[in-house]
Formats: sequence, C-alpha cells, structure tokens
Amino acid sequence: MDSKQYYITLPDKTQEGPYDDKADIARYQASKYPEGTLVWCEGMAGWILIETMISSVEKITNEERETTDCKPNTPPLSASIPPPPPIPSIPDNFKKEYYVVDYDGNKQGPYSLDELKNFVKIGKLYGSELGWKLGMTDWVSLNDILDIRPVTYYMEPQSWVACSFFCASSILSIVSTIAFSDRSYGASIIFSWGSILTFLTASILLLIRLFKAWKVLQNISGRIRIPSPGQAIGFLFIPFFNFYWGFVAFCKVSSLGDKLLKRPGSIQLWPFLTYCVLNILGLFVLGALRGAASRSSFESWLIIGSIISTGCSVCAIFMIYYINKLISKYHNTKLPC
Repeated sequence: MDSKQYYITLPDKTQEGPYDDKADIARYQASKYPEGTLVWCEGMAGWILIETMISSVEKITNEERETTDCKPNTPPLSASIPPPPPIPSIPDNFKKEYYVVDYDGNKQGPYSLDELKNFVKIGKLYGSELGWKLGMTDWVSLNDILDIRPVTYYMEPQSWVACSFFCASSILSIVSTIAFSDRSYGASIIFSWGSILTFLTASILLLIRLFKAWKVLQNISGRIRIPSPGQAIGFLFIPFFNFYWGFVAFCKVSSLGDKLLKRPGSIQLWPFLTYCVLNILGLFVLGALRGAASRSSFESWLIIGSIISTGCSVCAIFMIYYINKLISKYHNTKLPC
C-alpha cells in the first residue's frame, strides 16, 4: 500500500490532515467521518467521497481496524505536497433541504436527495408524497423531484388465468339463462355446469393469490398480530363460521394493506366487501332455485343468479388486481414472498 497523504473535508467544511490511507480507513471505520466527508491527495483532479477512496485501496488488517486513535503523520516539506484545492461546496444531492408531507399530513425532514431516493427504494416512501424545499413555489410529488417513473404493477400469468376463468364463468352463466328461456333445457344444464366448474377453478386460483397476499401482510406486519396465511385461508372451509371469516380473510387485505404500507386508498375495500356479500346472496339463490315451484319462478331466480355471478366475477378481477398491487410493491421493496 502506498503512503499517499490525504486531506479531509468534513460536511461542516472543517479540514483535517494530511493522513495516510491506513489512518483514513481506521478513522472512517471508527465512525469519525460522517456521511458526505470528502478526501483529496496529490494527483487527484478534485475532491471525492471518502467511501470512494476507501474502496480503491487495500483492506487493512483486523488489528488496524481496531486502531481508532490515529494521529496524522508529520507533514512533509511544503515543497513535496502542494496545498489542497479550495474546499468545494456541498453537492446538491448531499444537502438536507427537502421536506416531505406523508399521507397522514405529518411533515418530515429535512432530507437530502440521496436519502429520499433511498427511502423510495426501500419502500419507506412511495414517491407520490409531496416534497418541498426553500425556493420552490409549491409542494410537488416526490416522483417529479426525483424524476422517478411510477411503479408498474406486474400481473402474473396465474392471475390472468384466474381473470379469464371468472369472465368465462359469467359468460356461461348468461348463456345458460338464455338457453333456459328458449326452453333448450339440455343446453342450459351443460352451460350451467360449465359456469360452475369455471367459477370453482377461478376461485381456487383466487385463494392462492389471497394466500400470497396474507403472506406479504404477515412479513410486513412487524409486531402487529394478524392471522397467519394458513389461518386466513383454512378458516374459509369451516361451515357456517366461514360466513363471518370470509369478511375477515378478504376485507382485511384492504384495511391491513393500507395500514401496513402507510398508503391509504391504495387497496380499495369495495371489491372485497361486495364479493363476500354477493357470495352469501348466491347461496340463497341456489336454495331458491332448488325450491322453485314453477318454471317462471325458476327462470327469475336463474336470472338473478346470473347477475350475482357476473358481479362476483367483476369484483374478483378487481381483487386480483389489488392483490397483485400489494405483492408487486412488496417485491419491489422487500424479499419475494
């Protein structure tokens, strides 16, 4: 390792040195240099971050890492080391001058641009919050300040298949009703069974996505006690209790997702709530169909059933979208679930 002599400029523009590279590394690892500390030595075109300098030299030994009381070497003659260049101004990306207003109306900051970018990267901020600094005429979106494109939510193939099956189920249900009205009873039965089978297949795929959503919620819940993914899905198969638990398993994805991600309104409640209500109404319609005393009565209930089936499919598609939104945001900021 060479014995270059480095000058240090702290963020408050205090200058130290010169030190050799070993001393600089030891002092840096002893947390004596805060973020934004600059370094320069003879031969450099200008000041650079100390982290950049350290990454370009060899690692010191364990004994040297423990050495924190490093005294600067006796400076050589002024003829051998020229005076350092003028202390530069703090780069814009290190200046703590930005304030942020979160979704609860709380003002945070000041932060530097680098800090804001890191907060968005790790999911602490979403980019759609408002930011401001002295000199700006109004609060603007952090996405505009940081020049970040909004997150595109990725729909997995499984989700597209589930949406397709829900659409097919609705179409088959409508066709079955039309066939029954035309007294094509055989065709009506075939289309009815097709609608039931496609709806059951789509529902299974929906439950798989719901399981992954609860897995995400559990991973980001911290100390908040919530049902496990197995409980959330498993309790749906308990007779009678599932009438209540359906609202917990589905609707809590919206409320907990908003609360835990600290982004109100990002996961709408209405499709989850409507889906649960329509499923309960669908069971009553099935009972009414079995007890229908006349053809006209049966046809009326069949039409109502088709409307409910279509409504369930529409709500399910929206639920899949919001679930994917939650999972995609988690994938972009945390480990995959």
